Amino acid sequence: MPDPTLRFAAGSPDRPFSTIWRLWVHGSDAYLSARAVGHLYKLSMHQSGQWISAFTSQSGAVWDPGSRRHQTWTRPSEFTPGWTQGPAVLIPWVEWRGQFQPIEKPPSDTVWVPGPERDNKLVFDILFSAPNVSADEIASVSEPDRSIVGSLPLSDGETVWLRAREAIMSPEEQKGVASAEREFRDAPVSGDLTIDAWALWMPLSPGGIPLLIQFQLGPQTFQTTPQSRTFQSPAPVWYDFYFKKVRPR
Repeated sequence: MPDPTLRFAAGSPDRPFSTIWRLWVHGSDAYLSARAVGHLYKLSMHQSGQWISAFTSQSGAVWDPGSRRHQTWTRPSEFTPGWTQGPAVLIPWVEWRGQFQPIEKPPSDTVWVPGPERDNKLVFDILFSAPNVSADEIASVSEPDRSIVGSLPLSDGETVWLRAREAIMSPEEQKGVASAEREFRDAPVSGDLTIDAWALWMPLSPGGIPLLIQFQLGPQTFQTTPQSRTFQSPAPVWYDFYFKKVRPR
């Protein structure tokens, strides 16, 4: 039987602000990844309380000698009785959005949340509720501007919740996204730029909560060359990672 899964994205199928994200559970563990790179990278939230950001064996990537782990966290304490804050996915507005058109057809069960307005961000955040917490209590820990995207049950009786809200980006966040985008500049490609290009950035987040920032890349990112060893376009999805264990400047 397939693992219970929640697929979500920002924008709309015709004008996406993000790729499709996948939140799923297996037993009492929860997992999060962008659908296009789920075979390469995922964030695992284990019942033991250890949360791990890591590349898969299929990716061939090694972060530290002999390890594919990028970072580990200890599950935080409850912020109020029965509720624990989980990771967040941040989708910022970028001026070059929509310059590449979507190529992949999204799954029909994808939950689409409207993309952020100019200078705003859309934040998807995960919560864990204890076994003795009823479903209607989600309203007591959610502000009126937060929408409930969905929930998934864990075998230990807990429930994983996904919420969404739009908020203004701070000047520091805007500088951080601009700095991260520059890290992807001059990626060599060959052929026509018929691609769906995205970046995934994981800075250190305040409070020790995992934070994943995804944004679309534009044509200004790529350097077209007659030949390239990076990839040959057209390609269905082009994805790159920017993971550093430092705070953005």
